[in-house]
Amino acid sequence: MTPSRSKLLLSIAAALVVSASLVWLVGRSPSAAPQAEEAALSPLDTKVQKAVELIQGGSENPMEAIMLLREVVQEDSNHRDAHFWLGEFSVQSGQMDKAVERFRRVVSLDPAFAPGVEKLATVYLQLGQADSADAVVHRFLDRYPQAEGADRVKALHTEHPPK
Repeated sequence: MTPSRSKLLLSIAAALVVSASLVWLVGRSPSAAPQAEEAALSPLDTKVQKAVELIQGGSENPMEAIMLLREVVQEDSNHRDAHFWLGEFSVQSGQMDKAVERFRRVVSLDPAFAPGVEKLATVYLQLGQADSADAVVHRFLDRYPQAEGADRVKALHTEHPPK
């Protein structure tokens, strides 16, 4: 297989993983929760939810959503979901170095959060850093083999085994 074909296949696989993750996360987002749970959302979670809805709704001003997420992080520097979505939006805007920072923060805040691990590994793969991706995946699978979402992380590892 030629190097350009390998890169193309890697890009396609990464895009599929990102798309599948978004579908999975949107289904688990507070917006998909019953109304009784919505009432229990913290004000910061509500801001994150609003930011995600703005972006997913095709807002004409995506910076409004980014600013909401930054407000959340400023108020609570350990807000996992705000960091996650800032990472996701960094990927969408092609700011891969920022995405790595955000997803590394997500994983440090919640090492058992499979979507964060999956995103971090995927970004590493997109940057051609397969060793870093492999390290993240192995650390997660060694510590949390039965975590919710571990099957997707295992699949990512199977699709992109270490060389």
